[in-house]
Parts: sequence; structure tokens; C-alpha cells
Amino acid sequence: MTAIHPGATIGIIGGGQLARMLAVEARRMGYRVAVLDPDVNSPASQVADLHVTGRIDDLEAGRVLAAGSDVVTIDSEHVPAELLQDLENQTRVRPGAHVLREVQDRLRQRRFLDALALPQPEYAVVSSDADIETAASIVRFPAVLKTRSEGYDGKGQSRVESIPELRDAWNRLGQKPCVLEAFVPFEKEISVILARG
Repeated sequence: MTAIHPGATIGIIGGGQLARMLAVEARRMGYRVAVLDPDVNSPASQVADLHVTGRIDDLEAGRVLAAGSDVVTIDSEHVPAELLQDLENQTRVRPGAHVLREVQDRLRQRRFLDALALPQPEYAVVSSDADIETAASIVRFPAVLKTRSEGYDGKGQSRVESIPELRDAWNRLGQKPCVLEAFVPFEKEISVILARG
């Protein structure tokens, strides 16, 4: 992998607060920053060298961003993996579409961790009414029902203590494909960022 040195342009899909923090630090280190966001006044766009107007799923806007960037990254996991896959034909994209597909689907995440034999809470698939009883027999209560996709910061999930609560949560979440996970009584949360140079 070829290093990307200061002076190069980092393209960011999404212009929120995380993108702004990345942009501020990148500029401090001597990089140029381009941001794709529908709002020209988004937090990251305010400090970027270039703003491309478009939604995070806008393929043509993504291609414009990629054309002016030495590498493209994202500020959230809600960018469509298909967009990144297309942009990989044009420039370097980190993380790649294959990584994003794993983190966008909670069931794929769980199966990935299973394949690596890493510790994780008990879990079961809930994709239909018929799955509720089976899931409850695999995962002990209390548990958390989570949509497989588009959930974050507590959205798309519900803590449940019984089968009736599980049924109610399934209906409240719109009967979308879900994963039931054993509740983990956290003592603390540790955030880890890995980087290579």
C-alpha cells in the first residue's frame, strides 16, 4: 500500500461532527479535505477545502468527490456499501466496501466474530413471528432486540425481559429483520482505534 503524504486530498462522505474532527486534524497535518454532504454549511464543510453537494448515497456526487481525492473515507457507517464499491474503481477507499458490509448488518457482524472464535453475547435471529419462541429459548432474558441494520446510539433496539415484551418490541421495530442479543451488564466501555503507518 502506498502512503498518502501531506498535500494529498482526503475525501469524506458525510459532513457531520466526526467528519469535522477528521478534517480539522487532517488540515493541521497538511492534508487537503473534500467533503460530500447535502448541506454546504455542515460542520465538516465549514472547514473543508472543497465541498461537493449531494446526499451520501448520490453516486454521481460520490464520483465527483473521488475524482478530486487521493483517498475517500466515511464519517458514518450509513453510507451505502455499493457506493464505496463503485468508488473503489476510481480511487483508494478506506474502509473498503467489504468492511462496510460487515458493520452495516448486526447478524453479519455476529457471524464474523463467531468465525474468529471471539467472545460475544448469546444471540439469535428474529426475522419472523415464528422466530420469537426459538430466539427466546436460545437467549436468556434480559435481552436486547436490535434491527439488523440502520440502528445506532440506541435507535433500532429495545431491551426486553420476557416473550410478551419481545413480541411487542418486534412489532414496535416494524417487524424488520432483527437479532436478539443477551443483555451485557457493562461496567465500562472502552473505545479502540487502530491505525497503521
